[in-house]
Amino acid sequence: MDDGRVIERGAHSELMATRGVYHAMVMRRMESHTDDDEAVLR
Repeated sequence: MDDGRVIERGAHSELMATRGVYHAMVMRRMESHTDDDEAVLR
């Protein structure tokens, strides 16, 4: 959603394939988890 409007719609695999807003959100989330995991291992 952006400013109360749906900007992308579809299944996870479809949204990941389009590499749009949903893809960027998922990738940021995955990166933040990786950073958290690396901090625990140090």
